[in-house]
Amino acid sequence: MSREFKKFYSKILLFGEYTIINGSQGLAIPLDKFYMKFTFEKDEFVFEKSNELLQEYSNYVVSNFDSGHYDLDKFQSDIQNGLLVSSSIPIGFGLGSSGALVASFYHEYCLVKEKYASINLLKTELGKLESYFHGASSGLDPLVSYLHQAIHIINKDEIEAININTYFNSKLQLFLLNSAIERRTAPLVEIYKSKINTDPSFESEIKKLSEFNSYIIDAYLKEDIENVKKYFQQISELQFKYMKEMIPESISGIYYSEYYLLKICGAGGGGFFLGMGDSDEINKYEKIKL
Repeated sequence: MSREFKKFYSKILLFGEYTIINGSQGLAIPLDKFYMKFTFEKDEFVFEKSNELLQEYSNYVVSNFDSGHYDLDKFQSDIQNGLLVSSSIPIGFGLGSSGALVASFYHEYCLVKEKYASINLLKTELGKLESYFHGASSGLDPLVSYLHQAIHIINKDEIEAININTYFNSKLQLFLLNSAIERRTAPLVEIYKSKINTDPSFESEIKKLSEFNSYIIDAYLKEDIENVKKYFQQISELQFKYMKEMIPESISGIYYSEYYLLKICGAGGGGFFLGMGDSDEINKYEKIKL
């Protein structure tokens, strides 16, 4: 069966890791290095058991979503005819693999896209669609993937799609460092929530981290290099001191250098870390320049 499906790209949470849980600002951007799409043709990126995955996902959407809103008959028919997932987005590395899949499903099978013209309604609906994969989802990952735009999280109730100057990332020498460690987000979030609810000193430091994230996002959007560097360093130091569970031992050993800075990107614990500076000084790790 020949049918061309649209590609949806990966994403990274540039700033706001963990603190957005408490309502602080965040900034997520698309990452065109990796993508996923539906296909009927096997290629080098097709998941071996992706047809089974889609069948299980179809059971979820049939049970939880209105057939008047989604062409579920077409989705199930496509699955029976061999629909597959082709994805170069690494799973368990914080780059939004499930978000891209949800964006693909929504794009292909939603019948009432006009119902979700508001960005907040769209985020909520995409979050419900992604909840199958995480138990609960904010909808941020599929939103960035679907819109292929940076998303500024202003607070829990307010977001905006924005355009950013990607050249500014190269001026900052931003890069992703691949820890080569797969991780699961949910257990790390539970550690964070437990500490913030039981440890007053940790809660106090997270309030500082929230402030730093707001400052760095403001500086980033104004393309203020000096203040981005200043707050990046403060975020890096605070995370290293108070969020050690999110920094694997292999990364903590290279965390500090006179040549670059590192910080958690998303949930941490593995996956990719965000760096700023001379990535050539880091050996034995894959690096992706932004």
